[in-house]
Amino acid sequence: MTVARLTRTTWPTGRTVGTWAGATEALKAGWVPVYVCDGPDFPEGNAQLLRRGGLPFPYPFPGRSDELADWLADNTRRRPVQPMLF
Repeated sequence: MTVARLTRTTWPTGRTVGTWAGATEALKAGWVPVYVCDGPDFPEGNAQLLRRGGLPFPYPFPGRSDELADWLADNTRRRPVQPMLF
């Protein structure tokens, strides 16, 4: 089971913000997909996360709540997994 992170963040102003730090760390490490609410009414931090590789999440979600799992599965880019060497 893959867990995703969905975030709405405030652009940091010279300091680390918890949500921002967690989202950028997850993007860098590639642990889970990072979905970012996308649209003109969201803060600049969201646009920055999208430029860093976050996946856009439409807000409000256009489907029914029971369609969310399928939407996430269809809209998640998979990273190749490096096999264990030992």
